[in-house]
Amino acid sequence: MSVTTSSESRTKVARNILKTIILPLCLILSLLYLALKIYLASPYPAAQLSRLLTSYLQQRVQVSAVQISGTSLLLREVSLANPADFPKGNLVYLDSLVIAPNWWALLLGRKSFCLIDL
Repeated sequence: MSVTTSSESRTKVARNILKTIILPLCLILSLLYLALKIYLASPYPAAQLSRLLTSYLQQRVQVSAVQISGTSLLLREVSLANPADFPKGNLVYLDSLVIAPNWWALLLGRKSFCLIDL
């Protein structure tokens, strides 16, 4: 009798853990991913990234779109302008740039990339 009660209580505890912790966590993560996809579909992230890179490089950088694909970031139509003393135009123009950072290292403050594809 005690064996049946013990296994029933374990099952009940497992169900409670599933209901109270795991399912809400999965729901929250799914909603965050969906919110990120919606945010990246707007023009604001590309403009913000362009300003950030321009400030960092001290040279005009233009990014037309930012998308997420799996664990990678996809930047569309990236251009880097020539320095001031050079003729007008772009130093570099890329149709797309795929960056797959090592997310755990990035969260810990290290700049580590799994893939950079032009």
